[in-house]
Amino acid sequence: MTDIFISYSRRNKDFVKELHARLTQDQRDVWVDWEDIPPGADWRKEIQVGVEEANTFVFVLSPDSVISYECKVEIDHAVKHNKRLVPLVRHDVDPKMVHPALAALNWIFCRENDDLEVAYATLIQVLDTDLEHVRNHTRLLMRALEWDGKARSKSFLLRGDDHKEACDWLLQAVDKSPQPTALQTQYITISGQSEAKQQRRTIAITAICFLAMTGLAGFSVIQYQDALARRKEAEQQRNLAIESQITASASEAEARFLGDDQLGAMSLSVKASRQLQEHEDWIKDQTQLETVAVLREIIYGVVERNRLQRHSGRVWSVSFSPDGKILASASDDGSILLWSRTGQLLKTLEGHTGRVVSIKFSPDGQTLASASTDKTVKLWRPDGVLLRTLQGHGNSVWSVSFSPDGQTLASASTDKTVKLWALDGKLLNRFQGHTAGIYSVAFSPDGQTLATASADKTIKLWSREGELRTTLQGHQGTVSMVTFSPDGTKMATVSEDGTLKIWSRDGVLLNSLGGSRRWIYGVAFSPDSRNIVTTAADNEIKLWSAEGRFLNSLKGHSDTVLDATFSPDGEVIASASADNTVKLWSRYNRFLTTLHGHNDSIYGVSFSPDGQTLASASEDTTVKLWQLDGKLLKTLEGHRDRVNRVSFSPDGKTLASAGEDSSVNLWALDGSLLKTLKGHTDAVHSVIFSPDGQMLATASDDKTVKLWNRDGILLTTLYGHGDGVRDVNFSTDSKLLVTASDDKTVRLWNRDGTLLKTLREHTGKVRTAAFSPDGTLIVSGGKDQTVKLWSQDGKLLKTLEGHKAGVREIKFRAGGKQFISAGEDHTLILWSTEGALLKIFKGHSGGVLGTSFSPDGKLLASASADNTIKLWQMRKTERSQAEERDALIKQACDWLQDYLQNQPSQGGDSRSETPRDRQLCKGVKAN
Repeated sequence: MTDIFISYSRRNKDFVKELHARLTQDQRDVWVDWEDIPPGADWRKEIQVGVEEANTFVFVLSPDSVISYECKVEIDHAVKHNKRLVPLVRHDVDPKMVHPALAALNWIFCRENDDLEVAYATLIQVLDTDLEHVRNHTRLLMRALEWDGKARSKSFLLRGDDHKEACDWLLQAVDKSPQPTALQTQYITISGQSEAKQQRRTIAITAICFLAMTGLAGFSVIQYQDALARRKEAEQQRNLAIESQITASASEAEARFLGDDQLGAMSLSVKASRQLQEHEDWIKDQTQLETVAVLREIIYGVVERNRLQRHSGRVWSVSFSPDGKILASASDDGSILLWSRTGQLLKTLEGHTGRVVSIKFSPDGQTLASASTDKTVKLWRPDGVLLRTLQGHGNSVWSVSFSPDGQTLASASTDKTVKLWALDGKLLNRFQGHTAGIYSVAFSPDGQTLATASADKTIKLWSREGELRTTLQGHQGTVSMVTFSPDGTKMATVSEDGTLKIWSRDGVLLNSLGGSRRWIYGVAFSPDSRNIVTTAADNEIKLWSAEGRFLNSLKGHSDTVLDATFSPDGEVIASASADNTVKLWSRYNRFLTTLHGHNDSIYGVSFSPDGQTLASASEDTTVKLWQLDGKLLKTLEGHRDRVNRVSFSPDGKTLASAGEDSSVNLWALDGSLLKTLKGHTDAVHSVIFSPDGQMLATASDDKTVKLWNRDGILLTTLYGHGDGVRDVNFSTDSKLLVTASDDKTVRLWNRDGTLLKTLREHTGKVRTAAFSPDGTLIVSGGKDQTVKLWSQDGKLLKTLEGHKAGVREIKFRAGGKQFISAGEDHTLILWSTEGALLKIFKGHSGGVLGTSFSPDGKLLASASADNTIKLWQMRKTERSQAEERDALIKQACDWLQDYLQNQPSQGGDSRSETPRDRQLCKGVKAN
C-alpha cells in the first residue's frame, strides 16, 4: 500500500515533482507514474493498481487535467473504489469542467500566488485525518479485489478475528469518509455468511455431544445459548452489511449518474433496488426511500439508450438507413460496422486500407458509400458485398453525400477538390476553387446546390454543373461540416473556431453561436428541421433549436465526439466518438418532460387555473409561457432584473410577475403589458392573487407586504417584519395572509393589515409559508433546512427534517392532504399533512427554487437553478413504497433491455456493469 496517488497533467509535472519531493522528505509513500511503472508493464493496469493501493487520491486541478482523458480514467477508477479524494488547484479552472466527485469537495489552492506553506500544511492535515480508517479501507479493498479476481474462492474470505475487525470497521464507517465500496461490503457480508454456516455446524455437533453427558448438562446449555447469541450477532452483522451494501450501491449509482455514466448508474441502481425486494422486511424505511429516490432520479434523467462497443479505434461517422432499421459506423480501425437499432452487430465491412471517416446510406437504402484516408470511396450493398471502388482523389477523402434522387455521389477531399460520380463509378464532374483541403460536402434537398466546407475557413455553394455561386465567410478556423435542413430553408456549419453558424439557403448569416470552447466537428438537422445537433472536442453533444436557442447537452462520451445524426423518425440520436464507441440517445426523456428555454436560473413557476399553460420567472429577466408538451408559447420582456415569482389571477386572464427591480408587472396572456405596480423600494420576492380575485399581495426586501386591488391601486401596506419578506400567501377564504421573512419569523395577518400572530421557531431565514386548503394548517420552510407544521392559531405541531439545504417554496396539492417542499439540495419532497415523508424527487442538477401543482394535482412543476423546468407526473392515489419501487424497476429494465443484451462478452466499457449483469433484470416482467 502507498500513502498517496497523484493524478496530474504533464504540463504540471514540475509542480508535481516538487510536491513529490516534499512528501517523500516527510516520509510519505507517493505513487507517481514517472517512477512506479516497471519497464514493459501494462501501464494502464499498473495505474489502476496504483490507485487501488493508495490511501488517498490527490488530483492536481488545471485546465489541462480537467479535460485529460487519462486523468478522467484515473479519477473514475478512484471514484469507483470510493477512494479519499483531495483536489489541489494549481491553475484556475472552470468549475463546470471539473469531475463532479471533485467539484463537490473543498479545494486546496496551490497556485503560484497562493501561500504554498499553508496549502501544504492543509494537505498534510487532510492526509492524517481518520488515517486508521483510510488504511483499513485500502487494506480491505485489496483483499476484496484479490477475492474477486480469484473467482471469489472461499479460501480468500475473512475468518475469525479478521472478519470481526472488518465488521467493526464497516459499522464505524457509516459516518466516515471514504465510504465502503459495494465490493468491500459484499466481501465482508459473504465472509460472514461463510462463518455463520461453519458456526451452525459447530453448534449442532457441540449441542448433541454435551447434552448426551448428563454431568455436564448445565454447562452445555450455557455453551449452546452462547452459540445462539453468537449466531444472532452474526446475523445482525450480516443484515447491517447487506443494508450498507444497498446504501453504497445506491450512492455509487448516484455518483455515476452525476458523472454522466447513465446506463452504468441505472444498472447499479436496479441492482440495489432488487436487493431491497429481497430484504424489504427489515431494511430501514429511510434506506428504502433514498434508494428508490436514486432510481427515480436516474429514470427521470436518463436519455442514453445504448452503447455500441466493437470498434478498436476512433469512430468518425454514423448514418441511419432510410427506414431507421440499420445504423452504420465508420472507424479508424478501417472497418464499417452495421448494427440493428437495438444494438446487435449485424455485419462487418472490411476493405479500406486507411481510416474510414465518412459513411452514408443512399436515399433508397440499397447502397452505402464510405470515404477513407486511403484516397478511395467504396460502394457497398447493405449485406456487405463490395460493389466497386472509386479512385481518383489525390489525398484523403473526408466526406461523401448522395444526391436526393440517389443517382449521384459527391466526394470531398483534402486534395482541394470535390468529385461527382455516377453509381456505376463514372466520374461526372470535378469542382475546384478552395485553397485548402475540403472536409465536408452536402447536397441541398432539391439536389440543385452543393455546399462544401474547407480548411480555408470558407463555405462555397455550387450549382450541380460546377458553377461557383457564392462563398460564405465568417468562420475563423477550419470549417468541419456543412449541412442543409431537410426543408431546404437553412444551412448549418461548424468549425475549429468553436462556433455553430446558421445561414439562409442563399448564404445570409442568420445566427452565430459559441457552441463550444473546443473544435466542433459534427452538425445535423432533425428530420422535421426544428432542431440541430452538434458534436465537439469537449466530449459533449449539444441540441439547439433551428433558430439557435440552446436546448440541452448530452454527456457521457469520454473523448471528442466526432459525428452525430438523427434517426429518420427523429426520436433517436446516434453519436460517434474518439472513445471508440457509438452511443444511442433518446431525443427526450420518455418519463419526464423537461422545458429548456431560459438562459439562467428559474425562480418561479405557476399553472394557469385551467391547467393548460405554465408560466415561469427567471434570472434572465424574462417571463415565459409554455404548453405542457414543452412548446414555448411566448416570452414576456419588461423587467430590468431577475424575475422572482409569477401568479395567475383566478379567472386566468391576468398574469402577475414580481421582480428584483422593485416592480410588479401585470400581463395579458397575449404578452401585452397591462400595468406596472410601483411602490416597493426594494426587490419584490413574491406575488399572489387572493382566491376571490379581488386583491393582489406582494412581499419585498423593503420589509413590507403590500395589498393592491385587481386594478393595481395600492390598498394598504403591512409593516412588522424586521427584515426582507420572502413569501406571502392567502388563506382559501381570502380573509387571512401568512408571510415568511429573513427575520426568521412567520406572521399571520388579517387582510385589513392587522398582525394576528408571530411564529418564531425557525433558527434561520424563513423563505416560504402557506395555508392548507382547509385553513387548519400552516406550513413553513427556510434556510434552517426544516419544514414546520403549525396550527392555525400558531402552535408548532411538528418539525420535519429531510432536506440537506434550505427550503425555497412549499405548495399544497389539490385535496389538501399532501404538500411539496422545494429545496436548494436539488430535491423536492412530498409530505403528508401528518408529517410523513412520502417521496423524494431527484433530477435537477441545481437547487429547486420554485414549484407548483396543476389544479387537478396530476402534474408537479419544478423550477431550478439548472435553467430548466421539469414536469413530474403524479398519481391520483400514491402507491406504497414497495409498489413504487417495483414499478420503477420495471421501467428501468425496459430501458436497459437492449443495453444488457448486446454488450460484448469480453472487454467493453470499463465504466459499465460486468457481463454477468446481463441477468440483472431476469424475472422482471415488462411494463
